[in-house]
Amino acid sequence: MLRPAEPFDDLLLTRERGRHVREALPREGRLCLDLRGVGAASPSFLDELIRTATRRGIELSFTNVPSRIKDHLGILERANERRVEAV
Repeated sequence: MLRPAEPFDDLLLTRERGRHVREALPREGRLCLDLRGVGAASPSFLDELIRTATRRGIELSFTNVPSRIKDHLGILERANERRVEAV
């Protein structure tokens, strides 16, 4: 499980910040991102993570997703043609 709000801050707003979190992603397998404490996550940040997971074959899921971020995930699922579990 990875909690991106802990090593950074609660505003995950840029593709560049997504690249920093991307470095912590495994090369394969499964990963659950815990969004507890995240105040905001932009579509570009989330897209960077979803695209990286797709390229690496990582089964990606999210937990403790604030409702305002769930909308972004739904849009990105359709854009990337990939199902992302968000609970």
